[in-house]
Amino acid sequence: MTTPFADAAETNAASYIDDPIDHIEPLEEETSQAVGLIEKFVLLLDDSKNPRLTLQCLKLVLPSGIGYMEGSSMAQVAQRCGVTKAAVSKQCIQISRSLGLPPSRHMRTDAQRETARSVNVRRRSYE
Repeated sequence: MTTPFADAAETNAASYIDDPIDHIEPLEEETSQAVGLIEKFVLLLDDSKNPRLTLQCLKLVLPSGIGYMEGSSMAQVAQRCGVTKAAVSKQCIQISRSLGLPPSRHMRTDAQRETARSVNVRRRSYE
């Protein structure tokens, strides 16, 4: 003789309770992206002729602006690393492109750099 009792989980009466684990699992993708970014930076640093400059520029490029919060500027980084401000700017551009980061608020955008370049070309043609 069978009993009419059934497991509540097997009936339509069972309801879904939001489980926190459902919200944690997507972090694996974010962690993977972070690890990929770190790997790219390590390779960039390893290939660099001036690792100190690369590290200082990374601090300027990061969206948090940590380099600027420390009171650094491109001119100060250039002076500390023994290079020109243009070299610092170029390194910052290379880092942001290599890591897929947008230009920091202290950097010119691609459009702004192109405008400045075309203005400089026109000035040189008049000289």
